[in-house]
Amino acid sequence: MLFGYLILLIALPPSAEAQRPSFGDSFVIPQGQVAPPVIGISPGTVPPPTLPQFPPQGVYPQTIPTPPLVPMPQATPAPSLIQPPTYSPSVNGATTLPPIVPSVPQQSTQPPGFIYPPPPGTVPPITPSWTENVAEWPSQAWAGLQTSSVYQCVERPRLRQTFISRSGSRGLGTNETELATTLNLPNFAGTTQPLRFTPGFNFHWWNGPSTPETGADMPPRTYDAYLAMDYSTPWNRPYGGEINFTVGLYTDFDEVNSDSVRFTGVALGWFKLNPTTTFKLGIEYFDRVDIKLLPAGGIFIYPTPDLKIDLYFPRPRIATRFNNLNGRQVWGYFGGEYGGGSWTYKRITGVGDQGDVNDIRLFLGVEWMGPRQSSGLFEVGYVFHREIVYRSDPSNRISIDDGVMIRAGIAF
Repeated sequence: MLFGYLILLIALPPSAEAQRPSFGDSFVIPQGQVAPPVIGISPGTVPPPTLPQFPPQGVYPQTIPTPPLVPMPQATPAPSLIQPPTYSPSVNGATTLPPIVPSVPQQSTQPPGFIYPPPPGTVPPITPSWTENVAEWPSQAWAGLQTSSVYQCVERPRLRQTFISRSGSRGLGTNETELATTLNLPNFAGTTQPLRFTPGFNFHWWNGPSTPETGADMPPRTYDAYLAMDYSTPWNRPYGGEINFTVGLYTDFDEVNSDSVRFTGVALGWFKLNPTTTFKLGIEYFDRVDIKLLPAGGIFIYPTPDLKIDLYFPRPRIATRFNNLNGRQVWGYFGGEYGGGSWTYKRITGVGDQGDVNDIRLFLGVEWMGPRQSSGLFEVGYVFHREIVYRSDPSNRISIDDGVMIRAGIAF
C-alpha cells in the first residue's frame, strides 16, 4: 500500500500553479497589452517563495503612467507705465510711480511707470510703474529673486534718456539722463498697501539759447537729486486717494541756496463710476518760479483690456495694445504733458539766479513688457510753447523755439 502511493507521487507531473510567479493584485497589465516574458526562470523550476508586490523601477515601463506636463505660468503685468505705461508725466523735476498707465514726463513728481493696463477692477496709481523686458534670466533664478526680501524691498531700477533738438539761435537743446529705483515698504500701517520711496538723480546738458538774441542763458549742466514718496489706498474699493510728495535739490552746484530745494507733489482723490471708469480730482504742485500749482483731474476709462483712455489734465493719454511680439506685451500710445523744470545756477554775468524752463509736449510712443517683469519705451514728440522765466524778472517770459523730442527708457 505504501509502495503504491510512492509510485503515484512519482508518476504525477508538478503543479502548474507553482510555476507562475505572483505579483499581487495591485499590479495589472493593461488590457490589450501582452505581458513580457519572465526572465531568469527556467521551465520546470519553482520561483522563490517571496516576490515584491510592485515591480521595481524600470520593469514594464509601459504600464507606469507618465505625469502630465504642467505649463509654466505666464508673467502677468503689474498694475498699471502695468498702468499707464511709461514714466509718469513731467511734474516739477522729480519722478514717482505705476503698474509698461502710460505717461512720461521730463521731470515728474513720480517715479516712471510702465506698462499699461492695471488688473481688471483696479485703479491705477498716480503714475504707472515701469515694466518689462531685458535679460533672459533663468526662470529658477528669477523666481528665487522675486521671493527674496531684497527684491520685495528694492524694485524697478530704471534708466531714461531724453533728447530735445535745438533749432536756431533761439533754440534750446537738452540731453537728459535719469536714474531711479524704488524702495518698497509693504503693508504700510497695516493697510495692505505699500509705501514707496523713490530716490533718483538727473543729469541735464544744455545747448543754447543765444544770449545776444534772447537775453536768456542756461548753464552747461544742471542736476536733480530727489526723493519721492508715494502712497495709494487699496484699489479694490469704490473710492480712495493717492498722494505723492517729493523733495529735491535742483541746481548746477555752483549756485546752491534755499531756492535750490524744491517741494513738489500730487494729491488726488478717486471714485469709481463703474467697473471700467474712474474719476480723479486733485492738485499737482510744481514749486517753480512761474507755476506753483495746477488743478489736476479727469476720467480714466478702460473699456477693454486692450484700450486705455486717460482724459486727465495735465497728462492726457490714449493707449492701445498690439499683438504680442516674441512673448512681449506691446502697447502704442499718444499723449501729452507739461514739461520742463526749474534750477538755480550762475548766469553768464556771474550772478546767481533761478530759471524755469516751461514747455508743452505731444508724443507718440511704444512700450513693451517682457516675461521677466522688465519693460522699455521709445517715444518721438514735438515740444512747443517753450519759455524761460527768471526769478530776478518773473514778468519777462523769454520765448524759445520749438524742438523735436526723442525719449527712451528701460526698467527692470
